[in-house]
This record gives sequence, structure tokens and C-alpha cells, in this order.
Amino acid sequence: MLVDDALRPLGPAIPWFDLRAHAEAEELAANFACTDRTGIEFEPTRTAAKWLWLARHEPAAIQSAHAWIALTDYPATVWAQSPFMSRSLAVRTACYDIGARKWIPALLQATGAPRLPVVVPAGATIGTLVKGPLTRSGAATTATRLVAGGHDHPVAASVSLRVDPTAIVDSLGTAELIYAETAGPVAPRPGIVRSVPIVGDGEALLKVFELTATLAPLKSLLGGLLALPRIPGAPDPAAVILPGGIGKDVLAARLDTADAEGRLVLARRVLEGCAVVAGRILNDILASGASDGPLFTTGGWSRSDALLQLRADVLDRTLHRLDEPELAAFGAALIAADGGTRGNGRSLRPAVETIVPDPHAARAYAPLRG
Repeated sequence: MLVDDALRPLGPAIPWFDLRAHAEAEELAANFACTDRTGIEFEPTRTAAKWLWLARHEPAAIQSAHAWIALTDYPATVWAQSPFMSRSLAVRTACYDIGARKWIPALLQATGAPRLPVVVPAGATIGTLVKGPLTRSGAATTATRLVAGGHDHPVAASVSLRVDPTAIVDSLGTAELIYAETAGPVAPRPGIVRSVPIVGDGEALLKVFELTATLAPLKSLLGGLLALPRIPGAPDPAAVILPGGIGKDVLAARLDTADAEGRLVLARRVLEGCAVVAGRILNDILASGASDGPLFTTGGWSRSDALLQLRADVLDRTLHRLDEPELAAFGAALIAADGGTRGNGRSLRPAVETIVPDPHAARAYAPLRG
């Protein structure tokens, strides 16, 4: 959002999922081929398209703004009275060179970007807390150090990478995001987003799948189903329902006409299909240059033992689950404590649970792994 010189918002924040800048995204994509440098495609969700929309629809606001601040960085900016942008969020604008670690001037000019604050890596100290409600309440003091964080998924993934630097992280939240890091630059690959690691050098690789939206037709079933020790039913690779394989209306109709057992079987087939997609994304991540390290799973859906067992069987991989419900907060705290390294915070690792594939089920699913 745009802010004035007192760091007050000049208007509502435009969230990432706001699609008002669809035409601007298409225009930028048609005129600039920079994905090899930015690691990310121009889409309506990208900040670049939103800057161009603002430049065309609210030019006075851009001209009068002191700076543009990412909402994630806004609290620390205000608490320290020091504007900044976390580096992993700068990447998500689609105007940042991930190799050179700097803005691409031609893209900033083309998007009519507002004045931007300094870009800092995760773990960088922004300042200390200024006097205000937090100091008056006793929650913190003017000696409290404020540290940059960044994009929530890699911040959460950084905890798994403390356990094993070669870890691949499957974040099962509203969206499913598979994340890995490399020691150096990698070649672009269709569908794979390249970014900067939250800590250290090299590159980060990620790909997103809209898991919750895919499971929406099963909403009434999932609560009870995922609380079970195992998902009912047996493997049947030929009957697996891949996302997009049948329309949501068709699936809803089949659920409506099925008996109780039939609904559970349909739910299993959809969950199996989502696991197959995760496996394909994992293969893409590995083909892009990530090490084939242990697979860690995080996020709300990962709390279901039944779901993770099914996924371990479909993928034929042991899954590792960290015993920590708020990994993004925990990762941010460790990054702040270590000052942007993977140093002393190693001793604060949460416990790790393992989910091992069932050999019989894993063999049954082999045809789906291709």
C-alpha cells in the first residue's frame, strides 16, 4: 500500500488475490520477457501489474506517496519508523533480479512504480521499537530489536531446512506450495517459480497448487474423514480422480447420489488425485535442480494422520512432520535470533514425526508415479 511521510496508509491495501490489474498484467507480459531474471511470470496477482493499475487510475496518489510498503513489512516499518521491503517480497513484485539481487530499472519505469524503500534480506535489523502503544503496554521496550522477515511460506520452510539443508517442504495450507532451495542459480523451467532463499545464497524453487479449492466439493465430508486413523477404502489407481479430471458440478452430483460408503470412496479418489499432483510438482522441483532430500510436510492439512499416510503411500516417500503448529512465527523468531543465518537457532528445532509408506499400498500406486 501507499503511505505518506508519516507512514500512514493513503488508501486500502490491495491484496495479492485482487485481480483488478488483469489487463496490465497481460500488457507487461506481452512487452517484457524477463522471467529468466525475475523468476516469476507477470500475472494479475503480481505487484508490478498493480503498480501499473495505480499509475493509470490513481496517479495523484502515487505522486504524493512517500513510499510503497508491503503489508507484511508494514508493522515493523511503523514500529521502527523506518521503511523497508523484505527481499523475498521484492521478488514477488516481478520487477526484481533474483541473481543480481537488485531492481530492474526498465520494469520499474514501465510499471510506473512508486518510490520504494530499501530492500533488505531476512534477518536484517530494521531498528528498535519507537515509543507507542506497545511500549506503554509493557509488551516491549525501546530496546526491542525489529528484524525483517518476508514471504510466509519460505519463512516457515526455513525451520525444516534447519533440520536438513536438503529438505523439500510441502506446505499444505489454503494453497499447497512445494518449496526447495539450491546452492546456486538454476535454469528457468515452465511452471516453476524461482526466488531467493529466505536465508543464504543460491535460489529458491516453488510451485503452487490450489488444494483447498480443489477439495471444496468435499467440504462436508473432510472434517470427519481426516480425523480418522486411515482414509477408508483401498488403492485403485484406475479410479483416481485428478484435479480437473471431472468438473466440480459432476463431482457434486456424484456425491449427492452416492450412499455413505460411496461418498467416502469418492473422497478418497479425489485425495489420491491431489497427492498425484503433488508428486508431479515434486518431480518438477527435482528436475529444476533441487536436491532429492527428505520431504517435510507443514500446514493445517498436515495435522491429519490419515491424509499424510495416504500421501506417503501414493508418493512412496517417508514424510516428516514438525511438531510445531505455527511454523511461520517460529521460523521468523529463529531468523531474528540468528540475524539471518542458520546458526544458534539449530538447538531450538521442534520434534520431527515420520510417516512411512505402507509397502503394499505404495506398490499399488506405482503406475501413478510414472
